[in-house]
Amino acid sequence: MCANYNVDFSNFDSLQNNIKQLPGVAETVINRDLGKKVFPIFEKSILGLIPISDRDKPHAALYKSLSANTKENLTLTIKPKSQYAYLVFPDLGIGTSKRKSPLNFMDHGVDKKAEQAVEFLNESLIEEINKKLGGN
Repeated sequence: MCANYNVDFSNFDSLQNNIKQLPGVAETVINRDLGKKVFPIFEKSILGLIPISDRDKPHAALYKSLSANTKENLTLTIKPKSQYAYLVFPDLGIGTSKRKSPLNFMDHGVDKKAEQAVEFLNESLIEEINKKLGGN
């Protein structure tokens, strides 16, 4: 179980225009910011959707239980850290959760903040454009 967020440039005209202004540099900026700026946004959104049981034990929703992987170009992969791998069961509705409908909190968390993530990427690209042009 993991949530993948691939940047789909066809849906984001302003992002696409900013990328065109930075050939060769935009890719580096986006890859850097997917891990540094976008992941924390998605992490907070996903953790807010993780269910908390009433058992007296530590819960993934209360800790930094997710990790980010940006090894693939223009891709951010978010998945639980190994000690929180059990999150696959409520998210996908399998195992002891098989009679319950899947919660899909990973996907919903990413979907909820996708627009904000694109805004952050746009801001980073605009900053880079300004540096390149000698602006602010």
